[in-house]
Amino acid sequence: MGRMVTLMSSILIVLSCANRAFLKNQTRPGGYAMGEKVELRFLTNHVDNAPDSIAVFVLENNTKYRYSIWAARQECDSTCRYGVVWDGRKPDGSWPAGGRYLVFAKLSERIFSDTVQIGLAD
Repeated sequence: MGRMVTLMSSILIVLSCANRAFLKNQTRPGGYAMGEKVELRFLTNHVDNAPDSIAVFVLENNTKYRYSIWAARQECDSTCRYGVVWDGRKPDGSWPAGGRYLVFAKLSERIFSDTVQIGLAD
């Protein structure tokens, strides 16, 4: 059987006294077959001066390798949606090690963080 990359849905939240801003990871909760493109989708209520893209970093806990990804703004109304398609591979073409990953997303000088589980199943 092929290997499976699974990303758990999670919510990245930061609260401030002046206003509330959230960045919600809306990644598909099911799984991704190895080699399938992974769609990372984010939703935020921070719509004032929403940037065209947000920086997303995924850090492998095992190897400390950091993936740098840009998520483009897709649409804004009362919330803004950002998304990026990522194949999970390193620039040298190697696949992720699997295990726990830290996800950091930066929006308007605030950094939102959470963990995701990427499991490699036989």
